Amino acid sequence: MGVIKFLFLLLIALVIGVFGAHNSGMVPVSFYPLNLEIQVAAFILFFAAILLGVLLASLIASIKSLRWRKLVRTKNREIERLEKENAELRAAKLNQPLLSQS
Repeated sequence: MGVIKFLFLLLIALVIGVFGAHNSGMVPVSFYPLNLEIQVAAFILFFAAILLGVLLASLIASIKSLRWRKLVRTKNREIERLEKENAELRAAKLNQPLLSQS
């Protein structure tokens, strides 16, 4: 399994390297309101955009998962409360005297 993982990562590194080599030209990036312009390699701009997208997506997923975690905690507390109540009712039923048949 480790060899497959290594080969997969090697393939990804190779693709990134070839992509970077073929897109190493400088492109202007301007920030409109600041009247600022910088020159950046195209592949750096591309990977920065991908990284920003991954970070934003993971942040949104984390925020959404917080809601589900809260729901699970609430339901677990309710389950514990109901199990305790069930155990108390069973104990009360066992301690109840039997009715004699006439």
